[in-house]
Amino acid sequence: MPSVAIPDTSCLIGLSGGRLLELLRDLYPEVTVPRGVADEFGEALPNWVSVALVGNVGQVQALRSSLGQGESEVIALALERTDSVAVLDDLRARRLARDLGVRFTGTAGVLLKARSAGFLPSVAEALEAMQSSGFRLSDELRSELLRMAGEAPASPA
Repeated sequence: MPSVAIPDTSCLIGLSGGRLLELLRDLYPEVTVPRGVADEFGEALPNWVSVALVGNVGQVQALRSSLGQGESEVIALALERTDSVAVLDDLRARRLARDLGVRFTGTAGVLLKARSAGFLPSVAEALEAMQSSGFRLSDELRSELLRMAGEAPASPA
C-alpha cells in the first residue's frame, strides 16, 4: 500500500471545497504536492501537506507537451517516489501515468477509500459538498461511484 499521496490540483480544490481535505491525511501517512500544484491551488496548504520540488525537470518538460504543469509534476514526482500514489482526475494524465507505470487513483477513488475505511459516512453527501467548488462528475460516473459505495438508489421493480 502506498504511503505517500501526491494529489493534483483538481483533487485539492474539490476536497477543499467540500471541506474534506483531511481525508487525504486520514488515508495516507504522508501527503506531498509538487511546487506546481501548490502554486495552482493558490491557497495556503495545511501544515500536514509537504511541498516538494521535482528532481527530474526533463521528465516534467516532456510531460508538458501533453499535460498541464500540475499533472506533469505529479506524475514526475510519483516516478521519483515509488512508495506513492498519484491522485489524478484528468483522463489524459491518467493514461500517461498508466503508460509510465505510475500507481494512481482519482478523487473519486479517494472518496471510496475514505468511505470504506470509515472516514466518510456518505459519498453522495461528499459529492454534493464538493460541487460548490466546481467539482463535477458525469452522471454515469457519479452513478457508478455511488453503486460502488453501496449508496445507489434501489432500482424500481
